[in-house]
Amino acid sequence: MFDRFEHGSISWQELRTIASELSFSNLVDALRTEAGLGPAPPLGAAAEDELSFKTFRRLLQSKHVAQQLDKESSHHTATYQYKVIEKVIQMLIHGHIDMTDLSEARLAYSFHSQQAWGIPFDHRILTAALRLAKHAIAPDQLQTWMDAAVAGGKIELHDVTDDGEGGSSSFIQFYEFLDLFVLCDPIKLDRARVVRPRDRKSR
Repeated sequence: MFDRFEHGSISWQELRTIASELSFSNLVDALRTEAGLGPAPPLGAAAEDELSFKTFRRLLQSKHVAQQLDKESSHHTATYQYKVIEKVIQMLIHGHIDMTDLSEARLAYSFHSQQAWGIPFDHRILTAALRLAKHAIAPDQLQTWMDAAVAGGKIELHDVTDDGEGGSSSFIQFYEFLDLFVLCDPIKLDRARVVRPRDRKSR
């Protein structure tokens, strides 16, 4: 799968796989409607025609598709959904992530995010989220990324004021979390060193 990327195109089945992972249930049908095509076959069906990234981006930015993306979530706008899709496609194209990475990153992000605000821009929480996604980064490297991201304007911090405390907290979105995710190393568990509880009792 995704072997067409190097030719600058993507198949409808590949788009279905990505949309399914991101829980964008109406995305592919909306794209096909805008392209004048019928409903897409279910996942696992025979491969279909591909479309160029140029065509994909044109369809994605159409008014009809934007309306459907707006309906996908009560928390996020079509603009947010568009940024997520663009980021995921870009990272898959360049081989920075695979579908397993995407699944793990999304689950970790969802677990630590606070509604539409995102994940708190907090060293401890970001570390925990990455660990849940089976990835890790050195503490000083994470701090360097956080400092550079703010100084260079590479991420758009979303500030939310806490009326009860009178302070404010900053959050990052999923497409920004992916930028951090690809800088990390996967955590490899040494199964030979894992001791089961019953094994410890017998010693």
